[in-house]
Amino acid sequence: VVSASELTKEEGWNERINRATGNSLPALEHTSNMTRPRPVRASLLALCLLFSGAEAFSIPPPESLGSIQNVLSADPASIQHAFEQLSTSTTSIAASAGMDILSAYRNQLAANPLQTKMITGATVACLGDALAQSRDIDHPYDRRRAVSFMTFDACYRWLQHEVYPALVEHFHGQYIGGFVAAIPPLAHAAKVAGEASGTDPTFIYSTMEQTLSSQLGVVPFIYYPVFY
Repeated sequence: VVSASELTKEEGWNERINRATGNSLPALEHTSNMTRPRPVRASLLALCLLFSGAEAFSIPPPESLGSIQNVLSADPASIQHAFEQLSTSTTSIAASAGMDILSAYRNQLAANPLQTKMITGATVACLGDALAQSRDIDHPYDRRRAVSFMTFDACYRWLQHEVYPALVEHFHGQYIGGFVAAIPPLAHAAKVAGEASGTDPTFIYSTMEQTLSSQLGVVPFIYYPVFY
């Protein structure tokens, strides 16, 4: 039996295993290295959390915490409350940062709608294609394919920017609404459903017309032919 003190000596991993088992296991060196604890990442994460801004998280300075013994002997309810405050502060900071980014994007979209839409489409297409290509380990990254996806999506955003407002302006429920009104039982059912849900049937009709015009007109006759 090998004692713990002997295992802590500066010996090779194979020698320790051989002494413990009485066998020769040279092939386990790689496995042992793989299974060793790696505290480096955890240490770096801890340092990042430590220096990321104590004031922002409302963490008191170290001298106000007292000794380690006092901290460890603190009431569990107080410790739990402190962790809850830390979690709430972290969530608030993340939400605030997210709202700032979203507000900046909305402002940019209002100031430069077409450019913002095209850049957004190209960026999303590039990221999506990169993710798809990363799963194909047998082939290198295809830059030409990525550029083609970016170009297509950016151009399609321009098409949407020009065509969809016209669809919204032209299709405002008059066709489906007229069809429903021509059938009294259907018109009564639509009225009752609208009153129950608090939604104007005209809004439903216009939404259906605009969606159908896009899915049955723009997509099959413009999107698919250009894409393929």
